[in-house]
Amino acid sequence: MEIPGTRKEDISLVREGDKLIIRGEKKHEHEEKSDKLHRIERSYGHFQRVLTLPADAEDEGIDAEFKDGVLKIRVPRKPQSTSKSKNINIAG
Repeated sequence: MEIPGTRKEDISLVREGDKLIIRGEKKHEHEEKSDKLHRIERSYGHFQRVLTLPADAEDEGIDAEFKDGVLKIRVPRKPQSTSKSKNINIAG
C-alpha cells in the first residue's frame, strides 16, 4: 500500500476476526516566507482500508514493514493438510 507523506507513527494495523484494518492520518504542511509574504498551507486527512484475510491466514506470523512511503504486509498461510486420496466403491 502506497502512503506517501505519512509517518510510521501515524499508521495502525489491527486484525479483527477475518479482517485486517489499516488506519492512518496524513498530515502535510508547506511554509513559504519572503520579505512581503508569510504563507502556511496545511492539509490533514484520515484514511482506513479493510482487507479480508483468507481463511487459512496464520495470526502469529503477520508482520508489516513501512519504508519510503510504502507499507508492506506479509500474511503467512497455514500449510495445507496432506490428505491422502481414497477410492470409494459405488454400490449398485
